[in-house]
Amino acid sequence: MRKRPQPEASSSSSSASKSEPQASDEQIKTGSSNDIHVRSAKRSGLAWTVAFAAFVYATYGVYYYQYEHMPPPLTADQAGKRGFSEFEAIKHVKALTELGPHPVGSDALDRALQYVLAAAQKIKETKHWEVDVEVDFFHAKSGANRLVSGAFMGRTLIYSDLNHIVLRIQPKYASEAAENAILVSSHIDTVFAAEGAGDCSSCVAVMLELARAMSQWAHGFKNAVILLFNTGEEEGLNGAHSFVTQHPWSTTIRVAIDLEAMGIGGKSGLFQAGPHPWAVENFAAAAKYPSGQVTAQDLFASGAITSATDFQIYKEVAGLSGLDFAYTDKSAVYHTKNDKLDLLKPGSLQHLGENMLAFLLQAASSTSLPKGNAIEKEGKTDHETAVYFDILGTYMVLYRQGFANMLHNSVIVQSLLIWTASLVMGGYPAAVSLALTCLSAILMLWLILLALGNFYKIGSTFIALFWLVPPAFAYGFLEATLTPVRFPRPLKLATLLLGLAVPVLVSAGNFIRLANVIVAIVVRFDRNPGGTPEWLGNVILAVFIAVVLCLTLVYLLSYVHLSGAKRPIAIASCVLFVLSLILVLSGTVSPFSEDTARAVNVVHVVDASGKFGGKQEPSSFIALYSTTPGKLTKEVEQIKEGFVCGRDNVVDFVTLSMEYGCLTYDGTEGGWSQSDVPTIHVESEGFGVMDTKGNDNGRITKVSIDMKGSVRWSLAIDAEEIEDFTFKEGSEELVPQDGKSGMDGWHIIQFSGGKNAVSKFDLDLYWAKNSTKSYHNANRKEKQRPLLKLRTDFDRLTPKTERVLSKLPAWCSLFGKSTSPQTLSFLNSLPVNF
Repeated sequence: MRKRPQPEASSSSSSASKSEPQASDEQIKTGSSNDIHVRSAKRSGLAWTVAFAAFVYATYGVYYYQYEHMPPPLTADQAGKRGFSEFEAIKHVKALTELGPHPVGSDALDRALQYVLAAAQKIKETKHWEVDVEVDFFHAKSGANRLVSGAFMGRTLIYSDLNHIVLRIQPKYASEAAENAILVSSHIDTVFAAEGAGDCSSCVAVMLELARAMSQWAHGFKNAVILLFNTGEEEGLNGAHSFVTQHPWSTTIRVAIDLEAMGIGGKSGLFQAGPHPWAVENFAAAAKYPSGQVTAQDLFASGAITSATDFQIYKEVAGLSGLDFAYTDKSAVYHTKNDKLDLLKPGSLQHLGENMLAFLLQAASSTSLPKGNAIEKEGKTDHETAVYFDILGTYMVLYRQGFANMLHNSVIVQSLLIWTASLVMGGYPAAVSLALTCLSAILMLWLILLALGNFYKIGSTFIALFWLVPPAFAYGFLEATLTPVRFPRPLKLATLLLGLAVPVLVSAGNFIRLANVIVAIVVRFDRNPGGTPEWLGNVILAVFIAVVLCLTLVYLLSYVHLSGAKRPIAIASCVLFVLSLILVLSGTVSPFSEDTARAVNVVHVVDASGKFGGKQEPSSFIALYSTTPGKLTKEVEQIKEGFVCGRDNVVDFVTLSMEYGCLTYDGTEGGWSQSDVPTIHVESEGFGVMDTKGNDNGRITKVSIDMKGSVRWSLAIDAEEIEDFTFKEGSEELVPQDGKSGMDGWHIIQFSGGKNAVSKFDLDLYWAKNSTKSYHNANRKEKQRPLLKLRTDFDRLTPKTERVLSKLPAWCSLFGKSTSPQTLSFLNSLPVNF
C-alpha cells in the first residue's frame, strides 16, 4: 500500500498566507517561542462617524417619541358622551387663566371657585339617570399641619377659612359603593405671580372633563369616585390636609390620585406611586399612553427637588396608597408669569385625560381595592413596592421589588462568576485584556452601580441592569473566543449596535429629560438669594452630562481610538466647545428669554423691627433679588430707580435670607401706613407653672400677636431658647404643647387663609431649661438674636413697586412659592431681653 505524500511545510504556509484576506481586524504572528504579537488594523473614520450619528439620532428619537409625541386632541363629537375631549377641557383652562393669578385670600380665587362650582352643577344636571352625582361646597375650619419629611419638614403650617369643591360620583342603586372610594385631587389656587395654566388649571380642567365622562359610566361602578378641587396647596398643602382631617367622605377613601404640574403641558408622567402597588399595577394595565418613571420617584424622594405635593398628605397623614402625576414640560416657567395658556402643548390634556379615564373605569369596577390606611394597617414592606418605567410611552414595564432583588442578585453573581472563570481559564492574557479593555472596565462600573442600587433597594437600579446585560450579552455572543488570543481588539460594529439598542431604548429619554429638569432647577436654585455660588448650577449640569457620557458613550471609545478619524474628531470637538463658549460669553445665546424668564422678586419692605423691637420709626425700602444665581447688574441698569446691589444688603425674610440683592430707599414712603405694621406684645411672664399632669413647665411667656389684617404670614421662634409652644386662635388651641422640631435653630410657623381669616393670635412660649437667656440673666448683653421674627405679607402694589415692575426687563418674571414674600411685606421682632 502506497503512503500518501505529505505537503512541505513551506508550501503549506504559503498557501495559508495566500488564502488570508488582505485586510483584517487583527493579524497574529507566532514565533518559535510561542510569543503572541497582535497588530490591530485601523477602523474607517466614516464607519465611526456613521455609528456615532446613528447613536445620537436614535437617542433623540427615543426622547422625542417618549416625551414629545402627543395624542391628537379630540372634539366633543369625536370623544362622545363617554369619552374625554381636550377641546372641552381647554375651555376650562381658558376660563380660569383669564381670571389672572388667584392665590389664597384673593377675590380672583373666589371667582375661580364659583366657576368650578357652576361646572360641577352642570355635570350633575346632565348625568346618566342611573348615576348619582353629589356636589359639596366645603368650608374648612382652622387647622394645623406638621409634616415629618419633605420640603416642609420642621415647619408648622396653619390655615383658616379655606373653601373646596368636592364631587362624589357613584351608581344610584348601589349605595354600598359609597363605602369604598377612589380620590382624584388637584388644586384651584395659584401663586401670586402666575395665572397657573399649567399649575394647576390644566389639572382642574382634566378633572372636570373626567367627571363629565364618568357621570355617564358610573352606573356600572362598584366603588365611588371622589373628585377634590381644593385650595391652599400652594401655601403648604393645606387644602388636602383640611379635607382628610375634616370632611366626612375622607374616611371612605381607599386610594388617592393626585394631579400636579411642575411645568406646563407635555405628557403627564407618574412620578410617585405606592406604597401599595395595587394602583400602579392597575394603571400600567389600563392606561392607553402609560408614562411614568421610578427614576423620577427616586429623584423626588432624595430631596434634590425641593418641592411637595398633596400626595404627601394622603400618604403621611391619611395613610393612603396611590399615584402622583405631574406635567413637567417647560419646567423653567414654573410659578412665573410664563405659566400661561399659550405655552400649553396640544395633546397634553388628551394624554392625561385618556389615561386617567381608562384607569378610573377599571379601578372603580374593581372588587379588590386596598384597605384604608394601607401603610399602617397592612404593614407593607420594601419587597412589595413597585419598580416601573415606560417604553416609548406605549408600554409600561412593572415588577415588584422582591423580583427586582432576585433578578439583580442573579445578574451580579453570574457576572462575577463569568469574570472569575475568564481570569482562571485565560491566565495572564485574560487579566491583561480585562485591565486594558474599556468595555470590561465600564461593564465592571455598571456592575458596581447595580450592586449598590440593589443593596439600598433603589428603583432606578434597572438602568444599570440594562446598561450591563445587553452589552455583555452582545460581546459574549459576537466577540467571545476560546483561542489564546485575548488581547484587546477592535469591536465589531454589529456588537455595538446589538449591545446598545436596548439600553438606549430604555434610558436615553430619561437622561435627556433629567438634563432638562436640572436646567429648570437652576433657574430657581438659590433658596437663600446670594447664598449659592453662581457657578454651582453650571457645574452640577456639566458633571451630570459628563457622567452620563462617560457611562454610555464609552462603548464607542474603541472606535474613536482605532479610527483613522481620531485627530479630526478631537479637533472638531475642541472647535465645537470653543464656539459654544464664545456664543455664551458674548451674549449671542442668551440664558433667558421672555418665555423662559429669570426668577426675581420685587418686595416693598417695611422693617419695624429696628434693633429687635426698638422704638424708632419703621424703615421702608424696595428689595430686588433673584433665586437664579448670579448678579443683577443688567437688570438694575435697565430699571434704574436708585437700586444699589451687594452682599451688604442682607434682609431676613424669616423663611429665607437675602444674602445678595439690590435695595432702594427712594420714594418708598407711599402705599402703606403705620396701621399695617404687625405688633408683638408680651402679656405676662410665669415661673414654675404646673401643667395638668403636675409637671413643672419652668418659665412661660405669653405673647399676643396682631397681624393687622394680613392673611399670609410667617413666624420664627428661637429654638435655642424655646423648647415648646402652644398657638391659639381665640379660645381654640391650634398647635398643642407636644414637642417641636426645628430647622437651623428655628421653629417656623407659616399661615395662610381666606379673606375672612382671623389675624389675632396668642402664643405661649415654654423656655428651655438650659436657656442662655434665663430670667436672672435677662439684663445681660448677649448676641443680637431675636426671640421671635415675624413677616406679614400683602398682595398689594405700592406706587414705587408698581413703577419698578413696569420697568422689569422682559427676561425677568416674579417668582412665587410658599416661603417667598409677596409684593408688600412688614417685618417685626421680639428681642430675647424684652
